[in-house]
Parts: sequence; structure tokens; C-alpha cells
Amino acid sequence: MPFGQPFTLGTQRLELFRSGHAFGSASLLVQLDEQRVVYAGAINPHGSRLGGAIDHRRADVLVVRAPYSPAQIAFGDPQQAMARLCAAYEQLLSQNASAVLLVTSTAKALDMAALLSDMKAPVCLHRRYHEAATRARAAGAELPALPVFRASAGKAQVIVWPLRARKALPSSRLPTGSKLFLVSGRASEPAAIAAAGAHAGFALSNQADHQGLLDYIRSSGARSVYLVDSPDRGSDLALQLPGIEIHALGPPTQLQLF
Repeated sequence: MPFGQPFTLGTQRLELFRSGHAFGSASLLVQLDEQRVVYAGAINPHGSRLGGAIDHRRADVLVVRAPYSPAQIAFGDPQQAMARLCAAYEQLLSQNASAVLLVTSTAKALDMAALLSDMKAPVCLHRRYHEAATRARAAGAELPALPVFRASAGKAQVIVWPLRARKALPSSRLPTGSKLFLVSGRASEPAAIAAAGAHAGFALSNQADHQGLLDYIRSSGARSVYLVDSPDRGSDLALQLPGIEIHALGPPTQLQLF
């Protein structure tokens, strides 16, 4: 179903629109009688290379993913963060060393791969991300064919690698002087960079920080907002959104049948 084209399901009127999060990701507007409900999911106010720009819809009730809702979380300008990352990996490449970009999701990995390819970086992907990129291209993503990572002691590369597989990285087979960079919204917190064993961090996220969530909620006009995965249960947002009901949805639970 194309974005921005309303359709009906039974008696309900629905519309998919771009969330800016990742390739193929969408938010959903449901018209329930006189009430407009938006399930936004994960949103990226800045848009993304593969997901495109974010679209907005008015809502009475809004459901949005908010893992970075606390007020102290601020990512800053993503273009400036990307420029700093480029300067860091270009310096390493000039020294015949590799840069390993630790990312926290497949969506972020594919977006970083596309951005790095645009910049003509010698990028390669972890096997899992290489397989995902192949599937995304088959589905129409504007993503060039990129090589899978193969350890070579003499070859300087920009390697996109999953943070959760950090211990599986064959560091001893990377060129001397290679460095690890955490590329995630988590990198806005120094403790997260240290926990990842990274040399530096760049707060490039495909989700919204505190200010991004504030702006999105306000632009929706919603009077009732449900936050998914909010670590502070929306308390900081509630302080800055008087008159709006803020509810925190807990993690999924198993339905008890007996």
C-alpha cells in the first residue's frame, strides 16, 4: 500500500505515512468514528537516507516509541555528527587503519551503509547486515551492492558491525591502529561508549530524542499520548506537556490462560 493513500478495512479508514525511521517503515492513521488514532511507532524527526523524510498527521490519540524520552538525552545536529564521524574514519584510512562502526539495529546498519557509500567510503558489512542489504535491494531500496566483511590484516576498511556481536569481532586481524566507534543514540551517554569498548561515540540515531518527541507530540495535536519503551515512563515529557495525558505502556507480557 503506497504512503499517503487512504484505504478502508471493513468500516475503518486507514492511511500509512512515512515515519522517517528506516526503509519501508511507516506510521498508521486510523479514523475511528470522530476520533483519529495515530500509531507512529519509531520515528526519526530528521528522516533517514533510506526511509526518506518524516510525514505528520493530526491525531486525537498518539502511540509512539520513546526509548530516548528522558530530558537529558539530546543527540544534537545529525549532519554535524556525521561530519565528525567522516573526519574520524578518513583519518584512520589515511593511516591504513580500519574504522569499525558499532550499530544497534539492522535499520541503522543499512542507513549507515547507504550514507557511507554516497561518500565513496570503502565500506563492508557484517554477514547479517550483508544479507539484510541484499533483501532490501530486492525490495527496492536504493542501496548499492556492498561486500561482506572479510578480515584482512593489511586492508583498511569502514566496517559496519552489530554492537551485540562486539566480542565476535576479530580485532587481532584488523590493521594496526584500527578503532571502534559507537554509532547510536546511546552514544549521547559517555557511559554507553565505555560499555561498548569503543574509542569514541557519535549520537546518530534513527529515532527521536527528548526534544524530537516533544516537537512531534505537539505537532500532532494529540490530547492523549501512549509511550512505548520509555525508560522514565514519560515523566520528563509530562512536565513539559501540560494538559496532555501521558501514559507509559509496559513491555509485552505473556497472556496467562490458566
